[in-house]
Amino acid sequence: MAGKFNLKKFNSRMLLHISVLLVAILTFVLFAGCYLNLVRTEQVREKIGTYVSVVIYATTDQKPDDIIDDAFGELDRLSGIFSNYDTQSSISILNNQGYINNPPAELIDIIELSVQYNSITKGAFEI
Repeated sequence: MAGKFNLKKFNSRMLLHISVLLVAILTFVLFAGCYLNLVRTEQVREKIGTYVSVVIYATTDQKPDDIIDDAFGELDRLSGIFSNYDTQSSISILNNQGYINNPPAELIDIIELSVQYNSITKGAFEI
């Protein structure tokens, strides 16, 4: 009979599907209200020789301006490593002197990755 529940056909796979569906529904119901309170916050600042815009969606409790300040702070930190316009940046010191004492981990990671791409591309990618 159609529409009747047959316990014999109810197996662990069906239980898994039902459980996943219930978790998805509960997650949506519980967190849907949180998304309704998100506020768009945007700041534009002059950085790295251009205008950089950071946009986030957050609640006011999350202090969006502080989050944006942190994002711009990270951009400044990375610019201090990789800027070829700043003579005091790590990359400029390496390029000018041919070596750098205590290089930042990010610089080492990029150089190692560049060497890998140089090998993969048989020299087409070069630093």
